[in-house]
Amino acid sequence: MGTIIWFNICMSNLPLNKDISESERTPLVEWLLKIITEQQQLIDQLEAKVDQLEQKVENLDEQLLVAKKLKGKPKIRPSTLNQTEKPSLGRKKRAGSEKRSKKISFVPDEQRIIEPIELPEGAKFNGYREYDVQDLVIKKHNIRFLLAEYVTQAGKTIVGQLPEEYQGQGHYGVTLRGFVLYQHHQCRVPQPLIIEQLRELGIDISSGQVNRILICDKELFHQEQKEVLKAGLETAEYVHTDDTGTRHQGKNGYCTVIGNDLFTYFRSSESKSRDNYLRILRASHQDFVLNEYSRSYLIARQLPVSTMVKLQFSERSICQTDRQWQAYLQQLGIKSQSGVKLVTEAALLGSAPLAWAISRDDYSE
Repeated sequence: MGTIIWFNICMSNLPLNKDISESERTPLVEWLLKIITEQQQLIDQLEAKVDQLEQKVENLDEQLLVAKKLKGKPKIRPSTLNQTEKPSLGRKKRAGSEKRSKKISFVPDEQRIIEPIELPEGAKFNGYREYDVQDLVIKKHNIRFLLAEYVTQAGKTIVGQLPEEYQGQGHYGVTLRGFVLYQHHQCRVPQPLIIEQLRELGIDISSGQVNRILICDKELFHQEQKEVLKAGLETAEYVHTDDTGTRHQGKNGYCTVIGNDLFTYFRSSESKSRDNYLRILRASHQDFVLNEYSRSYLIARQLPVSTMVKLQFSERSICQTDRQWQAYLQQLGIKSQSGVKLVTEAALLGSAPLAWAISRDDYSE
């Protein structure tokens, strides 16, 4: 303990400058100066290493934020309050942020001439100044069609027909129906607010009529949806698929989504089984087909040979209804639960536009 105290006293009284006179350079002083020099070199090396490690940690933190898609460290520029000249940041405008002239695409639907309130005597007309205003006209527009009616000499009645766009639409026009569909499905406006909005515009409509506009007579939409899936699967190089579940009216329901960067298809159902997924995958096709895709599927699922020899594989359609398919299996003598399940899945896969989409074991019972 005494040695340490004595060493500290010596260090505190020792000049830090190496320019010490020869008379003062005793062996002890020389030894202490050597230790100080070595310690200073070690401190410099450690400081450099700490700087390198801090830079490395900072780089790793930035990479981690990028991987997690999180915002990185904000880049805060120094304050320019005390600067007499604003520094040039050298940034270009964001693409598409340049102002464009609205005069190019402006087409007036109405033109009004506004005269000055007072004119001094002798004022000469010098033309007009254009001042454009964009506005929106939202109002009720009722139409009464007078359908001419004639009676022939034979007593037959002939009546004029409604325009094609109003046929089968009830007493609500196509624009009103389109507005309701747009508000609900595109803008996510709930039905009570749609009803309130229509009534404020003077439309005499009930909640039941709005509900029917949203859910009834949508066969064309469903057919278009099936055609989108069919065209997408026939031309897709890859597809993503997933499902999500929820409860509706006390029952479990599922929504299956199929798509890629070019199309998306949604289908709600009460099951998420492989059978259900294959029925969704085959789009508008209703056929049961046992082809080479079906054979590969059954081999991969290790269908017993005794059942496999009963099947004939071709591109022709076997049947189009579940009842006919069950009768076909009964005729072949395939009655076991596992056999019926695998062969049915293979027949559904055979009629799917994208037969390889179920090659992954993503969907199971």
